[in-house]
Amino acid sequence: MSAFFSFFLITLLDINEEHVCPMPLSFDFEQPSFTEENIKELIWREYVNFNPDPTH
Repeated sequence: MSAFFSFFLITLLDINEEHVCPMPLSFDFEQPSFTEENIKELIWREYVNFNPDPTH
């Protein structure tokens, strides 16, 4: 928050224009619980997306 009150940014701050998030943010995606098999499957899916013909 101290950046908002710095000399260079104080002229840009209008507290009346601050937006409020309508719902709490969820950061569950940052700590996925993947197993080795899950990771292999994800890698395989990405590979098939880029190379649908496995003979090449």
